[in-house]
Amino acid sequence: LRTYMNIRPISLVGLFEGCSEACLVQAASSLKQVYFAPDQPIIRKGEQGDLMYLIGHGRIEIHIGDKHITYLSDGQVFGEMALLSEEPRGADVRALTHCDIFTLDREIFQQLVAGHQDLRTNVEKVISHRRKAA
Repeated sequence: LRTYMNIRPISLVGLFEGCSEACLVQAASSLKQVYFAPDQPIIRKGEQGDLMYLIGHGRIEIHIGDKHITYLSDGQVFGEMALLSEEPRGADVRALTHCDIFTLDREIFQQLVAGHQDLRTNVEKVISHRRKAA
């Protein structure tokens, strides 16, 4: 049941947009649920990232030092670029409220990409777009 409840949120993540049900089911079943308390750090700038985060419930802030970047809440995703690159985290993220967050790690993501052409195509588009922007 939990897997099927996680399919909708994962299907809204840009990397998984338009992917097959088989891909979404496999991704949703691989999500791990974690909890964060208000003011608890989730990501620290400069650390090596290997997780994507999907907010099930709660509100977070992305910032660099004292500079506010944005707020995210239910259904939004952050840290997904860590699944595509080896670059260190570019910002700090902290919980503003009690947060129920789902994570997907790089190793599982790479298995998904290897097994699902639709996801592989999405990843190739994102990487191509990033190269053109650089």
